[in-house]
Amino acid sequence: MKIKRNKYHFLFIVFIFIMLLVVSSVNAIIKYNEQKRNVYSKMDIILENKSQEIEKFITKQEKFFWQAYNQNLFIKLLETNKQDLEYNRTLNETINYFEKFPTTSMGVIDSKGIIVADKERWLIGYDTTESYPESIMYLKEDFYEKKNTYMILPHPDSGIFYLLIMKKIFNKNGEFLGYFSYRVPDEEIKKIAEY
Repeated sequence: MKIKRNKYHFLFIVFIFIMLLVVSSVNAIIKYNEQKRNVYSKMDIILENKSQEIEKFITKQEKFFWQAYNQNLFIKLLETNKQDLEYNRTLNETINYFEKFPTTSMGVIDSKGIIVADKERWLIGYDTTESYPESIMYLKEDFYEKKNTYMILPHPDSGIFYLLIMKKIFNKNGEFLGYFSYRVPDEEIKKIAEY
């Protein structure tokens, strides 16, 4: 009888522990969504009030990107899956190529995926939708009329948000191709946020 009582007591404790975990998780999700909504609301105001400054800011970064972008080198990286010396050397060269820029991440999002030069995470290539799932959403649901927009994404390690400023890319015929995206470093977010 005592063993049976201890068993129920143990199960009750386990149940309470699971319920606490569930409540904690739900609270964390609510807090995350609320925080994200607040950031988006603030960014809407900034984008509205500082459109010209943001236009100059992102155009400068886009120019840097296209100066360094080497399409053949990127395609070679995408086609090569082997971890050989040539691949590693090419990857290192590409990463180093972007170190002159004050950013950790910039790239182009198009219908195939995203090309990213990211020193911090060593992420380069197409079809990285698992890493940047929200990025592809902007191509499937092109609901932004403005030329410039933005995304707020959770940082993969720290759980805090970071800002991607986006600029639409069009071809010579005026057809929408995708977005140039630039991850804004924290110190530069402060400059933009002063509105």
